[in-house]
Amino acid sequence: MYRDNLVQYRGIVHNVVNDAPFVGAMAIAPECHRGCKDCFNQHLKEKPLLEATAGEIVDAVAENPFDQGVILAGLEWTYSPDALHALIWTALNKGLQVMLYTYMEEEQFKKAFPHLHDMPIWVKFGEYDHNRKTKTHVQYGVSLASSNQHIKRLQMTNPEAWGWSVTSDERLRNSILKSLRKRDGHCPCEVPKTLDNLCPCADMRLTGKCKCGLFVGESV
Repeated sequence: MYRDNLVQYRGIVHNVVNDAPFVGAMAIAPECHRGCKDCFNQHLKEKPLLEATAGEIVDAVAENPFDQGVILAGLEWTYSPDALHALIWTALNKGLQVMLYTYMEEEQFKKAFPHLHDMPIWVKFGEYDHNRKTKTHVQYGVSLASSNQHIKRLQMTNPEAWGWSVTSDERLRNSILKSLRKRDGHCPCEVPKTLDNLCPCADMRLTGKCKCGLFVGESV
């Protein structure tokens, strides 16, 4: 659905270890107009503007044995909403983690991108504030540049909105829930404790089923 969307970007940096809760490849956005004082990334605007499909970009990340996900950062991806949607969907379909950096606060992001706020991705919220610059503000192993910024792991809270639903097979459903609770002490679809499981998982978009079969839906 989104793999063939053309995306403009300014490069990919592989094996980035300090900008996300995972080792990932940074895909640099094409632009940013915020004009933050003492911005660390102004030089990125001088990089040549490249173009590829979302699938080509994500495949390049997946082919690197050390990259566990995509870091959408460098400049501001929310200025390229179509590309942002395409990259996030394609990366999750590939089973990769996603980290997005944005100047927006969470409520602003939720209003502007309600579908993305309902996706299982990491987001760094908050604009860089020169007056609140710090070297000691760390979350999930990531050093944040100013104290007003924070990282949040979003959760897939409404799979039905994406055309997925809990299986109608009551016997299968009860068996799965019982097994998951026995294994983990809880169902990974019910509590934030196991968000890293991406439940509902990315497999759903590739096969129309989640790994355990609890959710079913149309593949995209």
